[in-house]
Amino acid sequence: MTWMTKMGGTLIDGGFYILPLHPGEKFPGVYSFGQWHPMRNWGRYAERMPSPLELHHWAQWPGAGIGIVGGNVVAIDIDVLDADVAYEIDRHCQEKLGDTPALRIGQEPKRLRVYRTKSPFRGNSFGSLEVLCDGRQFVAYGIHPRTKQPYTWPDESLADLDVSDLPVAESEAVADFVASAALKWPDFVQSRPLPMMRGKEDRRTVRSPSGSQRGTPAAVRAALEYIPNTDLHYDDWIRIGLAVKGALGEDGWVLFDEWSGQSQKYDQQTTAGKWLGLNPTIIGAGAIYRLARQNGWTPPASLQLDGDASDRRRRLNKFQTQKG
Repeated sequence: MTWMTKMGGTLIDGGFYILPLHPGEKFPGVYSFGQWHPMRNWGRYAERMPSPLELHHWAQWPGAGIGIVGGNVVAIDIDVLDADVAYEIDRHCQEKLGDTPALRIGQEPKRLRVYRTKSPFRGNSFGSLEVLCDGRQFVAYGIHPRTKQPYTWPDESLADLDVSDLPVAESEAVADFVASAALKWPDFVQSRPLPMMRGKEDRRTVRSPSGSQRGTPAAVRAALEYIPNTDLHYDDWIRIGLAVKGALGEDGWVLFDEWSGQSQKYDQQTTAGKWLGLNPTIIGAGAIYRLARQNGWTPPASLQLDGDASDRRRRLNKFQTQKG
């Protein structure tokens, strides 16, 4: 019996917006022709409950986990491996936002608490603290990719709760909690959100200043230094990988691997596997440059940003040299 069979319908009845997750992973997945693939446009499940037919199909997919889409709920993800700090931030969360019965554990001492919202607000990452609401989803039931053990709900299982059982956490209260946590634990929590590439921005072509999505290795490396990778959310990590690969092609692997290595979650084999599967189409250097500028990067005038322009100049120089 799958998690979908056991808990899918109950979660929907409780007012939770659900979707299937790739087995042993944290991202939405689709099972088709005997293989799992990433689910595209999963954000539609923030706007409607899955149909009975969809739930029936999902229940047949082998190993599928269950994700909860943020919007009418918000999850506070304390992604900290220092036990004392994790527990202290957790207590502070309860003091600020209320003692919710929905506590999820994946990899101790990391923990996630779920609250109800009156209206959706945008989620974001604040170092090792993540606010997962509109535009985000989180694992409710499944196998943790690192521990290889099921996620647990030590107080009350989420499937035994209704959304109405959860205390309300409004955006202002969450912002106040994050700000106060950043003052108390500045090594783990950033007061300023990391700018993320999502929402409408994802559906637009992201270009570098000259109109090309290609970049130069020197410029991309310099820009990445202004985009901290303090255990980013999976979706944000993948988007940076797409942008680097769109900017530099396969030559970007070394930079992406180095940048990924900043995270406590880093595993080179996993990183290499994800890189091989990345297929960027409209995202590239412009996205990286923009994020870096938002974090204070000012590229020097001497730094070549446009990879296409650099290639044209190199070809021209080669032609002139051959011509004599």
